[in-house]
Amino acid sequence: MKRLELILLITGTACLLTSCDPAKLIILKNKTDKPAYFRWTVRTDSTGTSGGQQFKTVTFDLGTSKNDKEKTIVFGFGNWPTSEIERFVNEDIQSVEIESVNEKKFMTNKKEIKDYLLERRHGIVKNFITIKLK
Repeated sequence: MKRLELILLITGTACLLTSCDPAKLIILKNKTDKPAYFRWTVRTDSTGTSGGQQFKTVTFDLGTSKNDKEKTIVFGFGNWPTSEIERFVNEDIQSVEIESVNEKKFMTNKKEIKDYLLERRHGIVKNFITIKLK
């Protein structure tokens, strides 16, 4: 019995000491029955590609079928504290455009984009930003 307790103690300690960082995500969801899109102009290396300070407009089309209604963008490991959202908005984003059957929004103001993202941040360690197109 002592051996089993020792194994459980070692395993439990190893699990506690092992880092398990969550993924930093932006999730786009189409909550309508019509096609929608999310378009932003971002610095190309902010999404994991190379290119330095070049900016590129990226469009995420969100359809109406189950497989097309949601897109997930991964930004590495960690979470979205306010300071990281501020850095992301100030350095990596030039504009955000959202269009659905009920909503049309175009943002270039850094404060407006930051506030928009902060309002949609959630999760235990604030590692999700979910944008629902309604």
